[in-house]
Amino acid sequence: MEIIKSNTKQKIMDSFTWFIWMCFMTFSLTYMIVFALALKFSPLKLMAVTMIVLSIWCVILMNKLTLVITCISLAVCAAGESLFLYKKHRISSAWESLLEQAIHFAKWVIRCVSGYPVEGDSYSSYFVIILCIVIACIIYIFTIKRFQFSLLFMGGASLFGFEVTQRRAISPIALYLFIFTSLIYFFKSRYFSLKKELDEMSNGTYKAFMKTSIYIGTVILICGAVLANFYPYQSKWLHDLTDFLVRKQYYYIADNFSVESAGFQENDGLLGGDITLKDITVLKVETPYPTYLKAISYDVYTGNAWENTQEEPVVIDLNDERLEDTTETIEGVKWLSNNEDSIETLFDKNTAHVRYINMSTKSLFIPSKMESFDITSFKRDVYLIQSDALSLKKAANKNFTYTAEFYEPHYTSDRFKKVIRKSKVGFYNEIKEEYPDDMEAITKWSDHAAIITGHYTQLPEALPIRIKELARSITQGKNNNYDRVKAIEEYLTEYYFYTLRPGNPKEERDFVDQFLFENKKGYCTYFASALAILTRSIGIPSRYVEGYVLPKTPEAGQTAYWVTNKRAHAWVEVYFEGMGWIIFEATPPYRHSETIEGSEFSMEEAMRNGQGSYTGEIPTITLDGRGQFHIYKVIIGGTILGLLGGVILLYKMRKRRLEKMNCRAAILYLYNVYLKLLSHQDLSIRLGETEKVFARRVDRLISFQETTFGEITELFLVARYSQLELTKEDKEKMLSFRYELLKASKKRVGLMEYFTCLIRYRFL
Repeated sequence: MEIIKSNTKQKIMDSFTWFIWMCFMTFSLTYMIVFALALKFSPLKLMAVTMIVLSIWCVILMNKLTLVITCISLAVCAAGESLFLYKKHRISSAWESLLEQAIHFAKWVIRCVSGYPVEGDSYSSYFVIILCIVIACIIYIFTIKRFQFSLLFMGGASLFGFEVTQRRAISPIALYLFIFTSLIYFFKSRYFSLKKELDEMSNGTYKAFMKTSIYIGTVILICGAVLANFYPYQSKWLHDLTDFLVRKQYYYIADNFSVESAGFQENDGLLGGDITLKDITVLKVETPYPTYLKAISYDVYTGNAWENTQEEPVVIDLNDERLEDTTETIEGVKWLSNNEDSIETLFDKNTAHVRYINMSTKSLFIPSKMESFDITSFKRDVYLIQSDALSLKKAANKNFTYTAEFYEPHYTSDRFKKVIRKSKVGFYNEIKEEYPDDMEAITKWSDHAAIITGHYTQLPEALPIRIKELARSITQGKNNNYDRVKAIEEYLTEYYFYTLRPGNPKEERDFVDQFLFENKKGYCTYFASALAILTRSIGIPSRYVEGYVLPKTPEAGQTAYWVTNKRAHAWVEVYFEGMGWIIFEATPPYRHSETIEGSEFSMEEAMRNGQGSYTGEIPTITLDGRGQFHIYKVIIGGTILGLLGGVILLYKMRKRRLEKMNCRAAILYLYNVYLKLLSHQDLSIRLGETEKVFARRVDRLISFQETTFGEITELFLVARYSQLELTKEDKEKMLSFRYELLKASKKRVGLMEYFTCLIRYRFL
């Protein structure tokens, strides 16, 4: 009686211990996914849910009877609820409501997994609970029912590896807990392996072994954590490889943004060439109207590329100071309009909330004429480059957010056009006597304008003269700089063609010259470069700018604009004294007749059209993330194919190993395999039972057609205990018995259990 009580107590303690390890494993994997997806669910709450879910699974999957009772109970509840709704004449509406909620939830899950920020705490809770239920079921089955350490470890490690490749945040709690629990699982698997080989273990040995494993696992984890803290893992080649693989899939990574790195062409620093489209959602922008978001501007044209004059980035606090260009506009508009207008009458003040989605870069994407800037996620130092472009010291990743207030010009307003037409080179010098009280400010801006004019009218010495002649010809008869730039803009739009396949330009020739006089087709970098060089050719300061342009309309049913890498774009900013830098758009699909607030354009549409100018309205294409979801299909499909390939390879290796075994070794190996297969049917050798007695019991319970298990046992005993010679026929007889045993198993176990046995033992 004491022995029975002791065994019962030991079993209860073992069950409780493994319940704790299963909780840790389930929690670590679930919380890793929850943390990576940035879902709001506290760790303590998740641990409580994990324990409840695992407790329920322990009851349901205790044995076949509990599973059947659970299924019958659920079926009765469902039938009763359906009958109640039917009598109340609400079954149709209930079904429609349930289906609608399921569709909404499925869409929410797809958006969440695809990397979009999502709203809705209720959906978040449902998702976490369902995720916990699924993971807990898998953990329970492969811990209690069919212990498989390698499968659990490889699955968990793959999940962590996947999150690393996506550059998603990894929870240290989840990672350390997974490593620790995996060590415990590993020692348990080693114990089982040793037990089978030695065939002699007691409860005391098991208890001591597992205690030792916990101590060793704890020491390894603590030492690893300390070493990681003092000596962080640094392996640049692995990070570079990860970045390369991720970049090729769906994550946009670049230290500093450029149209090249966004996927438009090979990143060789040169302008032109055929482009490759990449439908990667990179930004979510909430703003009242579509606008341009600048990342970088360039001042030096070399003849086949745009470069920047080297200048040291400086830290700027935009809470205390305003960008130089915005300040000039605020002060200069008064002088241009003779104090009749202010910036509020010629510009709209808007706000843009920007969130990084599938992106990792130092570049910040900001609107022109920015009034204020505030990082709303986690604070970082902001650096000023090229007078009004912003950058970070370290790359920002997914869910990095910031808010910018800015002034948007009334481009189509006659009042705005009237004021800007008064601007010209030397404007500040001409008005000094008119505003003696503002002499100091005007002098400051006059010096600033002189620097801008001298710097941003740079042209290569080898620039063909016919480019300047063309610029003068286009602007002939125009008496102000604004109309001159608009004339060049309209000329490029009317006489040049938009295409994604312009061919590779000749490197020894000037890029803009080839576009204007020979090729006469291209995409945004062609049109923007041509506009910048033509305006500089007649003495008007301009610069080449790259960034993103928002779609014409936000996503259906939302106020946010979802920006993909297809919206990576190049345009031109022209400098006007008294007004600062103003955006101009010469690329046909992006340009409306009188405003840069152009029509929505799809790169696929341009691809289908081939070459040819843009005419008419192109239908709006909303961005629903489906392109990115296809990538997940590819990943899932590739994973499945990889698993199938691995299984097939494993089977072939097993078969080949069995063929190479001698007869005695093969028979001993196969007999142990058959014992495992019988254990699936709750048939194992009892304490004190010999192999022959066990064989007679098996033959009484299972009806074999050709070969009995008793005959198989006789072969095993000969191989194990005698020196008699065994033949190939004996080996073949032993091998073919697997078909008999699998066939008999089908009648004694459930369908899922049978398929599990078939997959595991078909090729032994």
